[in-house]
Amino acid sequence: MRGCGNILAVAVPVFCAAALTVSAGSNGNEKTFVAPTLSLAAMQDEGTVVAESTTVTTYTSGGMRGITGPIQLRVADAMAPGTVDFKNVFGWRTLRGNGDDDFSYAAQIEWGMVENHTLLIHLDDLHLGDGRIDGNGDVTIGWHWKLWNEDGGVPATAIRNFVRIPTGDGSEGVDYELRGLMTWTVSDNARFSINPWLRSVNGENDAVFGIDEDGERRILEDPRHFRWGITAGMDYDLSDDFKLIWDYVYSSSVHDGHRDNHSVELGFDWHFAENQSFNFVTDVSVDGDSNDNASLGAKFSYVVSFGG
Repeated sequence: MRGCGNILAVAVPVFCAAALTVSAGSNGNEKTFVAPTLSLAAMQDEGTVVAESTTVTTYTSGGMRGITGPIQLRVADAMAPGTVDFKNVFGWRTLRGNGDDDFSYAAQIEWGMVENHTLLIHLDDLHLGDGRIDGNGDVTIGWHWKLWNEDGGVPATAIRNFVRIPTGDGSEGVDYELRGLMTWTVSDNARFSINPWLRSVNGENDAVFGIDEDGERRILEDPRHFRWGITAGMDYDLSDDFKLIWDYVYSSSVHDGHRDNHSVELGFDWHFAENQSFNFVTDVSVDGDSNDNASLGAKFSYVVSFGG
C-alpha cells in the first residue's frame, strides 16, 4: 500500500497537469482538451526531470578552473565529484634582519566527494634543516562546502572548516579555523574573491622559548590564541591553461603584543598537461619591518590530478 501511495503521489499531479493543457482554436475562443497519456516510464522520466532541475552545478564562473597553487586566495567553487588532487608544496622565506632562511615541504590531498563538497587533508609545513620544531608533522583536515551559486550581485559562497590534529613532533592542542569564500564573476576570464577567516589556536606550538637568568627554559612570547584575517584578490585566465592570481592578505599577529600583518601575493597556475600543473607564488610584506610574517617568501607546487 505504501508503494501504491508513492505512485499516486506522482500520478495525480502529472494527470492534473496534463488535464489542464489546452490549446486555442483558430478563432481564439475554442479550447481543445488534450487527453493525458500515463505510463510508468512517463512517470519515471518526469521524476528524472525534477531531479535534474534541482541539481546545483559546481562550476559557475564561465568554466574557469579553480585555484590550485600555494597562494592563499581561493574561490567558492568546489572540486568536481570524483576528482582527486595530489599536491607537493615547497616553500622558502626570509625575515628582515635575520640571515637564517627557512625551507619547508607540505603534502596535500583534496578530493571532490560529491556535488559542492570537497575533503581536504593536509600535512602541514615541515620545516627543513632547523632541527626539532614543535608541530612538525601535524595534519590538518578540512571540509569545503559550497552553499550557493552566484546570482546577480550575490556572490557564489562557500565555507571551509579546518581542524589541526597534533600528530607532529612535540605538538599539542587542537586548532579550529572557519573560512568564508565569496566569489564574483568580473568577466569571462576574471573573478574577484574575498576570504575572511577566524581561528582558535590551542597549545603552545607557536610560543617562542628562551633561557632566563636562572638558566631555565621559559616562554618569551605567548602565541595569540584567537586570530583573524582576510584575503582579497583576483584570478585571471590568460588562456585555458595559464592563470594569474594576485591578492592582499591581512592577519592578526601570531604572538601577543605584536602588530597585525599585511602582505601581497602574486602567483600563477600553469596546467602544462591534462592532469598536471606547476604553480608558483611569491609573497612580500608591506609592513617594512620584521614581524611574524616573512619579509619575502616564495612557494611552488607540483600537482597531479585524477578522475573527473
